[in-house]
Formats: sequence, structure tokens, C-alpha cells
Amino acid sequence: MRSTGLYVTSGVILKRIKVGEADRILTVFTKEYGKIRVIAKGVRRIYSRRSPHVELFRNVRLSLNRGKTMDSVSEAEGMDDVTGNTTIRGIGHAYFVCELVDRLLPENLEHRDVYALLVDMLRNIRTADSQYDLAAETDKFALVLLRILGYLPKEKELPHDEIVRFIEEIIERKLKSPAILTRLDLQE
Repeated sequence: MRSTGLYVTSGVILKRIKVGEADRILTVFTKEYGKIRVIAKGVRRIYSRRSPHVELFRNVRLSLNRGKTMDSVSEAEGMDDVTGNTTIRGIGHAYFVCELVDRLLPENLEHRDVYALLVDMLRNIRTADSQYDLAAETDKFALVLLRILGYLPKEKELPHDEIVRFIEEIIERKLKSPAILTRLDLQE
């Protein structure tokens, strides 16, 4: 798996949690190591040069130091253009796909195909115009993800209203993002 000392990986920031006054614990889905949790020390300080690179849904290249309990971020560099026209609705869909990856995949299990699928979906969300059907694309993402992970046979299709219920049965808890998307739909 990971060697001692410094190593570099590419990953998408799925989740972040505030720790102390200036730190964050990041859940990152990496190309080489799967889902990992790392600590970004001092990243919440105003002058932190890593702060803009460790935002949610961002595809980043991370230099990490191996730690006793948790690896730490020493450098972070954005790999994608975040100047896209992402709408609040797009952010809701990005949260949904990242929540699916976070909930359905175990830690430290490499899944390069899921990484590529996630990066492509986030890029599509970021560059989508008003004609792009985000809900349909998000449903396709969920179905492909379920097939890759072996939860759904290739020939089986699920209608839109059953996808979330099916995933919640697998993870044995409620997803948070569908409620957010419902609220966004009501505001339109």
C-alpha cells in the first residue's frame, strides 16, 4: 500500500470536517489508494496557500506525509478549472455524486474506474449549460456506479424514484443530498 514518508496522489475532495481552530479532516477519493482520510493542518487560516485547493468537489494533486494515525497534507495543487459556471443546482448534484462515492466505497480500496467516472461527472456538472439534464446524468452516474461495485446487474434498470431508495437499503441509512435537491427543485 502506501510507503513511509512522503507520497503524491490525485484525488477528489468528497467531504471535510473542521478540527480545532485551523485544521480540517478531508475525505479524499484518490486514483491510487481509493477513499482516504487525511488531515490538512492550518488550512482554515486566512493566509493558507493550500486552502483554495482543498475545497469540496475539487480534483487535486496532494503531497501527503505518512502519519501514525492519519496522513497529513503537505502540499495541494488544483488539477481542474473551477471557473466553470456551476449553479447552486449543479453544486447540489455534485454533493449527491460525492455522497454516493463516500457512502458506497470502503476506505483504502483502489477503484480507478470509479475515480474516472467521478472526475468526468464533476467536469460535466461544472461545464453544464441550462439545457443539460443534471438529474438524468446523475441517475446514469448512480446506475453505473452501482454496476461497477456489483450492487446492480448490467441488464437491470431502476427508475429515478427507486435509485435513492435502493442505495439507502444498501448503506442502511438515509442519504442527505436528495433532500437538498428536492428543496432546490421547489425553489425553481
